[in-house]
Amino acid sequence: MTKHNIIYCSILFSLVIVSFTSIQTAHLTTLMDYDPTPIFNTANSYMPPNAHFHSYIKEQIKDSDDKASRKLMGFAVSPFFARSIRAKDDTGTLYGDAQSTDPVFLGMGNYAGTPFILGMFLGNDPNGNNIWNGNTVSTTVGNLQTNLNNTAWPKDFNDTFLQLKSYGATAQNDDAESIFSAPYLNQDQLYFGAVSWPATYQKLGLRFEFNFDFFKNLGIYVQGGVGNLKHATLNYPGLTEATATNATSTTTYLSDLSTSINDAYGTTNNPLPLISQWIDSNYIDLLESVGYSTKNFEEIRFEDLRAHIFVRHAFDMHPPIHNKHKWNRMIFTPYLIAGLSLPTGHEKNYGQLQSLAFGNNGHSSVGATGGFMFDFEDTIEIGAELGITAFFENKFNNVPVPTHEQQRVVYPFRTNIVVQPGYNWHTAVTMNAYEFVNNVNFYFKYVFVTHTKDTISLQKANGNFLPHVLENQSEWSSQLITTALDFAVHNMIHMGVSWQISIDQKNARAPQTVMASVNFMF
Repeated sequence: MTKHNIIYCSILFSLVIVSFTSIQTAHLTTLMDYDPTPIFNTANSYMPPNAHFHSYIKEQIKDSDDKASRKLMGFAVSPFFARSIRAKDDTGTLYGDAQSTDPVFLGMGNYAGTPFILGMFLGNDPNGNNIWNGNTVSTTVGNLQTNLNNTAWPKDFNDTFLQLKSYGATAQNDDAESIFSAPYLNQDQLYFGAVSWPATYQKLGLRFEFNFDFFKNLGIYVQGGVGNLKHATLNYPGLTEATATNATSTTTYLSDLSTSINDAYGTTNNPLPLISQWIDSNYIDLLESVGYSTKNFEEIRFEDLRAHIFVRHAFDMHPPIHNKHKWNRMIFTPYLIAGLSLPTGHEKNYGQLQSLAFGNNGHSSVGATGGFMFDFEDTIEIGAELGITAFFENKFNNVPVPTHEQQRVVYPFRTNIVVQPGYNWHTAVTMNAYEFVNNVNFYFKYVFVTHTKDTISLQKANGNFLPHVLENQSEWSSQLITTALDFAVHNMIHMGVSWQISIDQKNARAPQTVMASVNFMF
């Protein structure tokens, strides 16, 4: 992390500590679009402000004769299951749509772009060599064999490209337009030379939370967990030949492309079956030759460890002794939380196409949330909050990075990078019905999380890599609803269930999480 960012985060954290005014909940958001606001506890954390601890304080405000002892410590164990089979891209288009007949929109993994296998043939290698006579947007191949020999492609790439040339799927001389030319490829950025990615994400695990309510208005809580994460795909169906039926401009793209090749080679060969055979159907060999594994990802790992400190204070807005106008009794509780997370979760393996991080991918984070609750006597509580999470930079080695603007998802060459994630901002509104039925509580929360653009740079300068392509894909947002029911089975034991669902998102998956909790309070 840069010196400037360290100073900024230190000042931010210091201001948070100094200026506290209240509470508790899992208010650090994450870099995981598939779990942006993880839930850890169906009772305490998700009924702000720390309802079961704070309720005793509020009861004493309402009834000065109430001598009930205040709880000082809590512990929760919460098994959970999370799953996502749908996602939306940055335009709001749905992927993983079971009603669609289009192989692109059937696959959740395509929300960030269809894996463009053909695109790996574009651009420079790390030494600046390419097959385009030095011009990576050229419409001609040039002296193909010489350029192939000079370019740091694996043997499978060279063999595949020569096969395409020999069968007439590419231009055969320096003057004819190539199938790889930017003007043609720009007309189809979904199907041609790509495969579909019908992925499914799920995580089954156990989370814990410790609460320490030291004083009436001050406390801390610590959260963590372990999970079995699975990101799986049955296969990667080829999309090239789907272009003929699904592309919207087949007359301008396919017929013109075919005509250019026919003129150059003097044949009527249709390039689509050839690209499908040598690119789509050959994707495993091509990806493995540049270090990708396409196997399903499944591992059991710890998640990131999180710690928060909170302050709150309850104000009796209409105490009976001063309530001449007989306003309804209301308690106003402002709160402020500061938190940090440590990267104990496993990082993404960039050699596995389906690998996902178990936390913030090695980035530590700090954050702050401020909000308030209005407790209307014998009815409901409502509230709102605003929060920010900042992430520290992290270095990654041997990461695939684009070498051409039109490459997407899969990249042929790797380098070492530095990632400074953007900020997460979140806003939320809450409704809490505390003991709306004897010993039963209900909670509802709406959260909007948005992640700003990352900054990605190379550890060692090399103009052949284009990290800005990855930066431009890094923004996302998600809107989630969390509901919970909590049951008091004993003065010191609560049990509950919770459900969280993403109702809308951009450039993100749509996760659903179901959780059960057992809470002990002393």
